[in-house]
Amino acid sequence: MAEAVRAAADADVAVLFLGLPPSYESEGYDRTRMDLPAQQVELLHAVADANPVRYEHTPAVGAFPGAFGQVRYGEGLLIGYRWYDTRQLPVAYPFGHGLSYTAFAYSDLTATVRADGDDPRVEVTLTVTNTGERAGTETVQLYVTDRESTVHHPARELRAFARVRLEPGHSAPVTLTLGRRAFAFWHEAMGRWTVEGGEFALRVGASSRDIRLETTVELTGETFAVPLHADSTAEQWLAHPAAGPWLRELLGTEGFGAILSDPHSGPMIRAIPLARLARFPGFPLDGDQVTGAVAKYAAV
Repeated sequence: MAEAVRAAADADVAVLFLGLPPSYESEGYDRTRMDLPAQQVELLHAVADANPVRYEHTPAVGAFPGAFGQVRYGEGLLIGYRWYDTRQLPVAYPFGHGLSYTAFAYSDLTATVRADGDDPRVEVTLTVTNTGERAGTETVQLYVTDRESTVHHPARELRAFARVRLEPGHSAPVTLTLGRRAFAFWHEAMGRWTVEGGEFALRVGASSRDIRLETTVELTGETFAVPLHADSTAEQWLAHPAAGPWLRELLGTEGFGAILSDPHSGPMIRAIPLARLARFPGFPLDGDQVTGAVAKYAAV
């Protein structure tokens, strides 16, 4: 068993051939149970612990079945393959994986932004070639990655796919279109889907782990301001297009104005809610002014 565990720990894949000794069955009498010998089951568990995938890798650990009748959905956006790909965990078969009696090559990837702003549309084209000796069907998968976002995103998310059937040696163009939802995320504070500007990676492949081609697009996204309230941080107030200039003018460049802009202490102070800062001695804003500012700028 120790030898098997050592071999499994160094291997990409472990394959066990288990069976029954002669004493378990024979001509003339029947088996009394379907169990494998206990030693072989023990070997199976020992090898499984060493290679490659296990129950503890799943997002359900610690969340299901929960406690006191409640289950915690702790994976958030990392549902299904998004969990395993983002955590870089080993899997037996990656999302989108499939086998064929032939092989396919991908080439000539291009991405064109047909519309931008709050309702973007991106057209992705590529060429797929059957490089094998038999006809076959390939499912081309397009994954999107938001490189920098207000919220945590999965490493990649399937946003479009297409099936193409080709004879040996033949090629065909494939076009995939990405709409607004391919780039949007649910903004809890705003209560709606939001497209944030920035660079998006577009990855095309035969599965979530078999990426063949990659490119990027730059989107301007939509202009929006997160709704403000008294417990919004000073950082959020300063980032607001209307409230930010008002607050900077009120703070000035000395005192608290200098503290909030300081590269060392500033991040800590800007993380404090404005209503709490208003209670700091010497802060040039009181609670009534914060309430007035919320009424003025919350809907802007």
